[in-house]
Amino acid sequence: MSIRRRAGEVIFRSDLSKLGGRTQLTLALRSLVVSGALLRLGSGIYAKAIQTSDGRVHLRARPEVVVAEVFERLGIEACWIGVAQKGRKRVHWVETSARRALPRLNLGDGEVNYRHLEADLPSRPGERDANWMPADVSLLPTTGVGDFVERFARAHQVVWQRSRLDDWSEAVTRASGDDIRLDRTERLLLALKQRHLINGRQAARLLTNHMREIRGVRPVQRLREQGVSAQR
Repeated sequence: MSIRRRAGEVIFRSDLSKLGGRTQLTLALRSLVVSGALLRLGSGIYAKAIQTSDGRVHLRARPEVVVAEVFERLGIEACWIGVAQKGRKRVHWVETSARRALPRLNLGDGEVNYRHLEADLPSRPGERDANWMPADVSLLPTTGVGDFVERFARAHQVVWQRSRLDDWSEAVTRASGDDIRLDRTERLLLALKQRHLINGRQAARLLTNHMREIRGVRPVQRLREQGVSAQR
């Protein structure tokens, strides 16, 4: 009941320490893992799970959501960047700049491996794969931000399509005296943040870099629309 009432997907053993003795807690957690209510990720770390009709136990939430919550709880800056296949085994890659000891985690369908920011990173942004999203925001691009966000979103099957809700929200902002219209990059950033593929600091820095990049473009476009040379 305590686990069911808790918000989020991740349960630490320490969260439940006041509910019983050490042996009692060990037996209770083991029972919940066997029944498929919990999945043991690592030492003292569990996640809420579901059991399918064939008896397999899976994470209840997406891997990137669970990974983000684990490291947020641990106070470690890290970012889930994708899944790779190693022979018959799946590997979830997490990028981090942390120098402290990192937990050994298994997400049920595969283990978690770490890539440190300083290790094996290509020198030019164009050489990096589409899944690349550094935990260190100072490494995020300051030019070509829109293309970078587009490639990352496409790699994770995140697509923004305009809906009636967008028309309604823009009408409301105009009625309140504001005329705020998010462009495609800004909407993709919002979608990526909602799916926990990027964190708040990454979203804020990418948005800032994007706005700085287009700030020098929009005034020139307006001048041309008015028939004024940009050189004047």
